[in-house]
Amino acid sequence: MIKVKEFLNRQEGQETEMNEWLKEQDKNIEIIDIKYSVGVFQADEKAGWLAQEFSGALIIYKIKDGGSY
Repeated sequence: MIKVKEFLNRQEGQETEMNEWLKEQDKNIEIIDIKYSVGVFQADEKAGWLAQEFSGALIIYKIKDGGSY
């Protein structure tokens, strides 16, 4: 069965969080693909004239035989 794991809107610490999750799943999953995207909301009066950055990653994987995740 193919599954996905999302890591959304975490600029700082996203890499660490993903690496920890991958380490925990080490022998239980087979990575099919990893998609990564970044974007920015334009600055406006409502947001205080600060652009808002965000990012997201999607890990597409299969559970290996005997895996329980």
